[in-house]
Amino acid sequence: MRVAPDDPRMDAVWRASARSRKPVVIHCGPEPASGGYGVDVKQFSGAEKLRRALERHPEAVVIVPHLGVDQSAQFEAIREFPNLHLDTTMVIAGYFPRGPDVEMLRRHPDPILYGTDFPNIPYAWDRELKALCALKLSATDEAKIRSGNALRLFGQ
Repeated sequence: MRVAPDDPRMDAVWRASARSRKPVVIHCGPEPASGGYGVDVKQFSGAEKLRRALERHPEAVVIVPHLGVDQSAQFEAIREFPNLHLDTTMVIAGYFPRGPDVEMLRRHPDPILYGTDFPNIPYAWDRELKALCALKLSATDEAKIRSGNALRLFGQ
């Protein structure tokens, strides 16, 4: 959309998310990027831009795909926003050349959602699930990531 999370034009979206308690899924990590987008997405992306948006709209509900991939540490650092979630899509399975520190799943499992992007993935459907299981997280933390956090988020 070529609009940064902290762009004032997004304020109505953030207010609606807060009011309805519905998440906004926003690719605001600078990667994955593609020349096919026709623009340098890094000018519209990043944890700090999202932080500024959430400072104005702390009740907004947000999901950042791919654990924020190349800024995972920065997204992990803005945990003061309890409605900020990160999903695992394509990153814990080692798809990207430079993945995040997956230990963040042990440190802070509560905001993490299991994600797959299925069927739009270039590998086996269960690759991400196998990678999650291979981490040997505690049963409680794995259950949170696999389903518990999503059930809580979506009111189940």
